[in-house]
Order: sequence, then C-alpha cells, then structure tokens
Amino acid sequence: MKFRGMKICFSTIIFSFLLSFVLFGQNQVQGELHLKIHPNFKHLCSDSNIEIKAIQNILEHHNARLAKRFPHAQMPGVPRTNEATRGDITTIYKVYLSNDAAIDKLIFHLNRMPEVVYAEPVYLDEVTFFPN
Repeated sequence: MKFRGMKICFSTIIFSFLLSFVLFGQNQVQGELHLKIHPNFKHLCSDSNIEIKAIQNILEHHNARLAKRFPHAQMPGVPRTNEATRGDITTIYKVYLSNDAAIDKLIFHLNRMPEVVYAEPVYLDEVTFFPN
C-alpha cells in the first residue's frame, strides 16, 4: 500500500512537470537569435559583419542582419589554459530575421558549421519561483 502511494505521488509530480512545459513552454523572442563565432575566427568579425563566406551566404539567404551583442567588450588578458576562451564574449552576435518561420532551419544550418560555437533562439526570462 505504501509503495502504491509513492507511485501515485511520483506520477503526479511527473505529470505536473510535463504539463508546465505544455502550458508555459519556453517563450522565444520572435525573429531573433544569438550566434557565437569561434574565437579562432575573431579576426574575421567586425561590429556588424562576419567575413566568413558560408555564414554570409546563409544570412543573406534568410534576409538577416546582425549586430555584436557586446560591442564594447574586450578579450580578457592572456589565457592561462584553453578553457579561458569560453569567457570571450567579443564574438557573440544577435541576428535579426524578417521571417520568423525560418529560425529553426537557420539555427540548424549555423550549428553545423565549424566556425560557429553555437546558434540559439533568444529566450524570454520567466518567473519560476515566488519566494514568501
């Protein structure tokens, strides 16, 4: 009997968790995505352009424009390890699209490129906890 009660309780928790994703989901900013270029290609990046032909072709095909997310940021000092490049925010861009329907396809194609660290939608922050 005790096991059955635990099973029902666990099932209720799982159901509530899944239902919250259906009802609330992850809201995204329509027509925008974040793009980070690998620091090895930093010399090809300017404030409003990336001089990598494959990326330019994809962005032009989707009629997208881009701007540096942190235009005044500077690369941290000499890295001590290879892991230090993770803190480099100088190659993060915000991409603006005129057609919202193409965002998933664009993200898929950009993430397959070796020059791209990541391409992802811009998510809206949501309150998930209300303290007393």
